[in-house]
Amino acid sequence: MKCFKEHMKLCMLTLMCILFLGVGIRAEAAPEKVTGFRQEDGNDTIAVVQWDYISEEYEYRLEWCGRQDFVGASSIQCGNSACMITDLTPGSTYYVRVFAVDKDGKEGEPSPVIEVVTAPEAMEGIWQTGASEKEISFSWENIAGATGYRIIYQKVDGQGKKQDEEKYAFAKANENSLSLSNAAGSYEIAVYPIRECSTGYVAWGESETVTMSVLPGKVTSVKTETKVIYSASGKTFWGFSMNLSDGAEGCEYELFGSNGKRVLKKSVAARDLQSVYDKNGKATSKKEVLISAGKIKKGQFMKVRIRGYIEIDGKKKAGKWSDYCYFAEGPQEVKSEAGNRQRKLSWSPVKGANSYTIYTAKSPNSKWKKMGTTSKTRYTVKYASAASKGKVYCKVVANKKVEGKTFTGMPDGYISWSW
Repeated sequence: MKCFKEHMKLCMLTLMCILFLGVGIRAEAAPEKVTGFRQEDGNDTIAVVQWDYISEEYEYRLEWCGRQDFVGASSIQCGNSACMITDLTPGSTYYVRVFAVDKDGKEGEPSPVIEVVTAPEAMEGIWQTGASEKEISFSWENIAGATGYRIIYQKVDGQGKKQDEEKYAFAKANENSLSLSNAAGSYEIAVYPIRECSTGYVAWGESETVTMSVLPGKVTSVKTETKVIYSASGKTFWGFSMNLSDGAEGCEYELFGSNGKRVLKKSVAARDLQSVYDKNGKATSKKEVLISAGKIKKGQFMKVRIRGYIEIDGKKKAGKWSDYCYFAEGPQEVKSEAGNRQRKLSWSPVKGANSYTIYTAKSPNSKWKKMGTTSKTRYTVKYASAASKGKVYCKVVANKKVEGKTFTGMPDGYISWSW
């Protein structure tokens, strides 16, 4: 009996050793704990996560939930070290962990829990609220789930061509407005709603792009450029060229008579302004506004001033007025009387003129030669020499001097004679 008991005791010890060694072997063979768990990509309904590769012998089970305690969690099997979670809610945070699974279905320890985020819904409401010559102010709608906003802006010209590198600004979740200082011209502006998680990953939403401009600067170099007749309408217009700021959506002008009373005030959209070309037919940076000749009173100096404008919330906001540009058509009824080796000229006065300059030429398209200037309404052109014989063309230009600057009128045609 004693021998039997000793035998049984030995058997039990042997069995315990086998069980102990078996458990040890199985413990060593259990799947490793996943490391390097992180969010790599995503959008407003998808999150892509990734972790460090362990072995081709393992698959993985991914578990996620909107609660940190994982009550009601969802899961998915993954064949490699990356996985896509779909059908998520925009602008949300989820808690995610992953388990390595061996071929027998045994799971290792869960990875550390990480936060993953989805991008907020797209930004579709950005509007300009103010402007000065060096600042743009704008606002946007608050997007649910955004923890902040990334603003990207870039300077562009009137045709939308990029003129500078992109610049960036940041706004907090409770902010919905911003001002860009030291600005100039026009900018394309986008406001991207973002959601950031504790790991540092940032999910970017989409954004519309809106063009905004600073308040146009003072219009400069206003000049009487042309007087044209449009054959389609048969109407005559005076053209006034100017330097108009980039970003101006149009201009306003005011026309005054010689008595200082306003005759006309009108707005013209930028698309309706004319291009100004140099002598080689190349478009310059200047623009030209056309004013109906029906509003121009002959025989007097009138004046015009122009300012650029932008539109904010459907209302025009204008910049500074240009200096006045004085102009006149005339003098009218220039007459000539033949004399002894001379030609006596006379004309009707131009209201507001200080003086008149007389020019002659051998043809209307040749170079005009200045003969003299007078404050009177008459002048005598004398024969310069025998070489002056032939056809002579003559025009009289009215002048007006204002604060040291002389403005010239546009002659009402020319007269001619032969000698």
